[in-house]
Amino acid sequence: MTNVVVKDTINAAADEIWKTLSSFRDVEKYIPLVKSSTVEGSGVGAKRTCIIPNESGGEGKIEEELKSFDNDAKTFSYSITSSPMPLENYLSKVKVKDLGNGRCEVEWSSTFEPKGMPEEEVAKMINDIYVTALNGLKKLHNG
Repeated sequence: MTNVVVKDTINAAADEIWKTLSSFRDVEKYIPLVKSSTVEGSGVGAKRTCIIPNESGGEGKIEEELKSFDNDAKTFSYSITSSPMPLENYLSKVKVKDLGNGRCEVEWSSTFEPKGMPEEEVAKMINDIYVTALNGLKKLHNG
């Protein structure tokens, strides 16, 4: 199993960031790679489909499922159930921690098994997606 963890501090209230992340919707607002997303259902078991560009200029789908959700602890986890990415058995956890003074820390982590590519390359790809997502959250909440 490969493990990737990215943490960053965001100059926005934890409740604001949690509201954005916990909706499990509109990821295209902070992850530029995602062209659009839809969600079916709500709460644990909700299914999200993200449309992303593929190498041939068309579109690919990433299908995800919300596995756990704790509003009080500001954490949730989700799995990827179908994806063109070179991985399988992907499980991700997102946590928002209040640092006080209108600041919070977001930790985005995952475990997965690389498939068809070297572990280092897949881990870097996932790491880069998380960094992009956290930078997108900063931009969305700080102008």
